[in-house]
Amino acid sequence: MKFSPQQFAQAFVAVATEQPERCGEVVRRAAETLRHFEKEGQLHQFIPAIENEWKKKTGAKKFTVTSALPITTALAAALGTKEGDVVEAKLDQNLIAGVVIKENETRILDLSLRSRVQKLFEIQS
Repeated sequence: MKFSPQQFAQAFVAVATEQPERCGEVVRRAAETLRHFEKEGQLHQFIPAIENEWKKKTGAKKFTVTSALPITTALAAALGTKEGDVVEAKLDQNLIAGVVIKENETRILDLSLRSRVQKLFEIQS
């Protein structure tokens, strides 16, 4: 039986949202299914597909906050997240200072010093 990560994700999310009290069992059986069809090596494709399908089905958002220094819980709280939303923190010392915030992989705010310096050089050119 062949199935794509997207097909698997749709089935997984359908079952998990219809029977949330059985989520642990759903995850266990999903892992067994991947193992049975020898797809464990493709987890890097299945997990993002499940995450995207979950966001689509539940309306949840994924916020990625990239900064040169670790973010505080106050900054994460200031994003205005709701239940089910995910906040992922990433460190990138190339930003020099500041923060870049993405919502569902779309940049919504870039207050990094790196981008300001780049803009300055664009103006000078």
